[in-house]
Amino acid sequence: MNDTAFVCKKDTFSSYLAEQMTSFVEYKVNVNGCVPESFIPPLKLLDDYCLKHPKDSVCLTKEIVTGFFQESNTKSATLKRKTSIIRSFATYLALVLEIEDVYIPGRTAGHIGKTFDLYG
Repeated sequence: MNDTAFVCKKDTFSSYLAEQMTSFVEYKVNVNGCVPESFIPPLKLLDDYCLKHPKDSVCLTKEIVTGFFQESNTKSATLKRKTSIIRSFATYLALVLEIEDVYIPGRTAGHIGKTFDLYG
């Protein structure tokens, strides 16, 4: 058994949420035993979106979450996986890091026409 803690490379993410994304990946791997590769690609996509839509403070607003999913052109199964990871990240921000301005998407997500809806 390897007792070395996983450390996410500090340059993996670049947006205003980079530090929180890095700590989230480390938390999921070191505390929950998850595989980092299952979280990094979807978070990197969110990170890229956040770079294009910067905020002045650490937050994950409904505007950012819905905009990210509206820009995403993915199949239903991939969309559900992304939603699950973003929901987990948002929950981490709110409960573990105690960040107040956090929107947690619902469990089910889907495309309706050309808009994206999150169902709670």
